[in-house]
Amino acid sequence: MIDSSRPSVTILMASYGRLELLKQAVNSTLGQRYENYEIIIIDDGSGEDVAGWLKQIESTEAKKSVYHQSHQGVAAARANGVDKAETDFVSILDSDDILAPGALETLVEAMLQSADIELVSTLRAALCVPPVRVPANWSNRSLN
Repeated sequence: MIDSSRPSVTILMASYGRLELLKQAVNSTLGQRYENYEIIIIDDGSGEDVAGWLKQIESTEAKKSVYHQSHQGVAAARANGVDKAETDFVSILDSDDILAPGALETLVEAMLQSADIELVSTLRAALCVPPVRVPANWSNRSLN
């Protein structure tokens, strides 16, 4: 259940196959300290093994919503998920990644630091426990 006193977050996952990795990714979301979130999983035309597992977990966890679509690619699946999200923030988690314990809370805190912040991105090192500080000049680095 979404708590209206704290910013709500959708953890959005697009899935196409790779059941074992998907299981790890989903399980990593369940250990978050920040509790005001939901999980939306867009199944992008996976096989019956993934579809069956998703049906099973959707029925056992109130925070999870699963939607199925024909295979259209990750961009279309994410766009579909963003359209379905009704929360304050959306966090995209690839189905072959894991969310470190406490990561969601850290991301929400970062977003709330300033009204000027529109995007928070994560780095593997930034979500280690204990957290590793990203250098202050990181945003000034060239992406070329």
